Amino acid sequence: MRSLAPALLLLPLLAACTDATGCTATTMTASDATKVDLKVLGSAVLRARLTAKGTGVAGKTIVFTLRAGDSDVFRGESSARADGTASLDLKSQLNASALLAVVRATAFTASFPGDTTYCSSADDAAFRTL
Repeated sequence: MRSLAPALLLLPLLAACTDATGCTATTMTASDATKVDLKVLGSAVLRARLTAKGTGVAGKTIVFTLRAGDSDVFRGESSARADGTASLDLKSQLNASALLAVVRATAFTASFPGDTTYCSSADDAAFRTL
């Protein structure tokens, strides 16, 4: 009788490419962002790119979460374009919540929650004052 031990040793390596649902692994890459006074023609645009197997994943919702310390202070969403990039212009969402977030935030997370085809992924980036 032949042992299955060598085959079982490979299972963790295969699992790194998919999760229990069999979805395709993704990589989220968030870009550091800067903030300026949004009241005076300023801007603050958060950017990220979702890829799978090195290629952009289009049409997926990317969630941007601004953080101040350990607290989430603002959440917004944007759809990934054909090349997998998504951006969230905080000025276009300027309200009391967004303004407070911009003032307090020091970092953000870009995340993709995953679906039946693609696995979830996330990345953190700095949010600095210009």
